[in-house]
Amino acid sequence: MKNADKPINPYMYNGVVQREKTVDWDNDILYGLTKREHFAAMAMQGLCANPKYAGSLNATMVSCAISLADELLNQLEEQ
Repeated sequence: MKNADKPINPYMYNGVVQREKTVDWDNDILYGLTKREHFAAMAMQGLCANPKYAGSLNATMVSCAISLADELLNQLEEQ
């Protein structure tokens, strides 16, 4: 499983939510936001906090947030 597809806070659901210290990334069914989704949401939050863009959410800002998340993940993979 690619780093971008791993959940930011992984948990498995077996009738109740269980936090696991050891996760089998390839065989366990995991739930939660992926790292990519979380990073994109954080980038979007930063863009929306800029008074210059307040109230003007558009497709360009969404694309920018996703691009920023992808670039962050790429940089983390290289380290």
